[in-house]
Amino acid sequence: MWEMYAHKYENGEFWHSHSDKRIVALYGTKLPIVPVRIIESPEGKYYGYIRTGKTIPEMIYPNWNLFTVCFAYGPEVEVEKGNGRIVRLDVVECPEVGEPS
Repeated sequence: MWEMYAHKYENGEFWHSHSDKRIVALYGTKLPIVPVRIIESPEGKYYGYIRTGKTIPEMIYPNWNLFTVCFAYGPEVEVEKGNGRIVRLDVVECPEVGEPS
């Protein structure tokens, strides 16, 4: 489980997840930035990538097509090369989280 920030869209989806609120703000949207909890879940709606040697997911998107465009040759190639792993995630708003650590 990871505590981060993300933009919350009107449809309830969370985008631009990052542990540093300032990085989320750099995306330039006027949508609210909210604290979120990201949980690895085999049936999760979101897709993310954890680089080999790292512990925090990145490139978190609410559908496969958006996720795959982050990779020049597709995420499967990066996995096959041993560069990381694809994870399924749930993202939920957690106002009680406060400042992620």
